[in-house]
Amino acid sequence: MNETLEQILLENLAPLEAPATAIGWWPLGPGWWLLLALVAVAALGLAIWQWSCHRAARPLKTALADIQAAYQTWQSRADTGHYLQAVNHTLRRLALQRDGRTQVAALTGDNWTRYLQRRHPDLSPQLAEALTAGAYSAHPSALIEELHPQVLDLASALHRRQRHA
Repeated sequence: MNETLEQILLENLAPLEAPATAIGWWPLGPGWWLLLALVAVAALGLAIWQWSCHRAARPLKTALADIQAAYQTWQSRADTGHYLQAVNHTLRRLALQRDGRTQVAALTGDNWTRYLQRRHPDLSPQLAEALTAGAYSAHPSALIEELHPQVLDLASALHRRQRHA
């Protein structure tokens, strides 16, 4: 009896038919909309992060370009005083951007040197002397070839933020 019941049921089944139109991919289901929203938020976050990194690095890039331009001018004219003044001005601009006018603007002489040494402990005495006194003497006698790489390191150190402060 089971066999006859199964045969009757099978005979009553209608044949399978393909749908008249294919199922389209639009409109998307809610899961796809959520995935698209997450991708859009991630792309926006990445763009903002890239922009902020670029913006944060801009003062250092400008300072390094200014220092390099002063070095090239020194190579062509051998004007040590001009080089030292330009470098001192650029370093002071970086320090002002980093720590603000109230902490940096009034620093001169030994106070400026101590500030630079706090930011860059490897500051050589020759560079400290050249920046504080040599930039304003009538005939400075600094060895720019030796000091230039130190100046670039000092500029990078002035730009860096302290992690714990």
